Amino acid sequence: MASVQGIPEGWEVLTSRSKGLDYYFNKKTGKQYWVDKDLPEGWSKIIEADRRTYYFHISDEKRTRSYEKPTMLAPASPPPPPQRPHAPSIDASVEPPPFHPPQRRGSNSLHDLLSPVGAPSVASPDEQHTTSRHDRSEHGHEDDVDSSKAKFARHHESSPASIPSHEHRRSSPKPPREFEPVWSGSATRGAVPITSRSGGTTSDRTDQEKAAAFYSNLSRKKTSDRADSRLYHMRCMNNWVKSVLIQEYSQKQSRVLDLACGKGGDMNKWAKHNFQLYMGVDIAKGSLEDAAARVQQNGDLSRSDIHLVHGDLGEVSLLQDTLLCWTTRRDWHRGVPVDRPHSFDVVSMQFAFHYMFCDEPRATRFFETLHQSLRPGGMFIATTIDPNRIIQKLMATVGGTEVVDGNVVGPAPIELQDAKGRTLCTIRMDPSTRDRLLHPSRDDQGFGLRYMFTLNDGDDEEAVNLPEYLIPSSMLRRLLDLHGFDLVLQENFQTFIGHNKDAHRHLLMKMNVLNFQGTISDVEWDIAGLYQVLAVKKRAT
Repeated sequence: MASVQGIPEGWEVLTSRSKGLDYYFNKKTGKQYWVDKDLPEGWSKIIEADRRTYYFHISDEKRTRSYEKPTMLAPASPPPPPQRPHAPSIDASVEPPPFHPPQRRGSNSLHDLLSPVGAPSVASPDEQHTTSRHDRSEHGHEDDVDSSKAKFARHHESSPASIPSHEHRRSSPKPPREFEPVWSGSATRGAVPITSRSGGTTSDRTDQEKAAAFYSNLSRKKTSDRADSRLYHMRCMNNWVKSVLIQEYSQKQSRVLDLACGKGGDMNKWAKHNFQLYMGVDIAKGSLEDAAARVQQNGDLSRSDIHLVHGDLGEVSLLQDTLLCWTTRRDWHRGVPVDRPHSFDVVSMQFAFHYMFCDEPRATRFFETLHQSLRPGGMFIATTIDPNRIIQKLMATVGGTEVVDGNVVGPAPIELQDAKGRTLCTIRMDPSTRDRLLHPSRDDQGFGLRYMFTLNDGDDEEAVNLPEYLIPSSMLRRLLDLHGFDLVLQENFQTFIGHNKDAHRHLLMKMNVLNFQGTISDVEWDIAGLYQVLAVKKRAT
């Protein structure tokens, strides 16, 4: 075997700064495969869920795929010069030991496919406790940072006996099943009168401005740069979840409204689903300019019917207000974006729904926009933070303190760390939010549960560092019912992945969700547990 050897034209070998591992990278296609020094040059491997390993040459994965390990061909005489020069090193004579990733039991369960080797099993909502930072470090393996967010996972598809559990856990009080504000009296639509379009508080406007500035200034990285990010597999998982949501809860030839569309990263996902029209709306003008450039540089997208709109979803009306717009037929101009109500088949809002819940006026404005935009029977799909999992994490910090330079500066934040002890995700509750969650009141309606969410992309880079708001499930159900919607799906990421991994298994590999061990790291799976998916249907009448 291994009659095909060497690195094909267009490929190069790069080294991941965060992992210290080499990988093959194709500049044209963006494909990446890990380098295995035990294999002939140009060959890589993938470990499947049933522990079988298949090998392939990077020139053509499908044609060269085999379960037989390729052998090295004897070098010609004289041997060819090395493909890449190696810098001299004081340890040049010392050959590092080969890396053998730990193997998992053969199983088709969710956790044998996606949870890390040696990770704890996911308990039922009544049994779940938070694993301490030290437990994750001791039992984790080489990190491949990922992030996502969800509510309590239902225990499904995996057998607790098949997954090694941590021996040491921090005992903490059980979190409430759900933060359930008690509604005082019957609520009516628009219970808090909107005296102006903004309707929000000063702090709310500041938060929206922060979000706009942050995302406008966030650069869109090349594929090779994203692969080196500590959050690379997180982004791949997020994209997989969004792709599955689109495929499962929308139809071909849909008219799509993408709220908080950012730099247009989901346009290609919708294009693969053959949209009829795509309209993206965002508060960040800089992000929309990047999205317009993305369309112009993509032949297929540039020939599609694409509209981009600059506006704050909690303040403006797409049907009434004159806003800054861009289309594939016309450059930036001012106009009313939507010419008729109920004209969209599906509305999507990915990782931004939580920004709409700082107060009731903003949430009310959003649901009015949503109701006016969707046709009867149309779908709203979203990914957002899961309040119940956040409360679980918060309860695990009770009694802890944050110490800086030997001084106690406040209660301990929620921190998720990788196997190297690096903090990749930090959640700091506002003091009022912390008090409301730990001491719920019957009069608390659930708006304005503010916290600071930070994701670290590298030592000096932050992927997210913004204030967000929890969405209590009881409040969400109330608002949906009040505005004429039915909740079709509400699942945490872990549960959603388990339900859809088999039907969309090919996408797991194609979208690089799994790392070179055929799984994901402890911290990736833990951060994934912070998010949930939502699918909502507008009532026909």
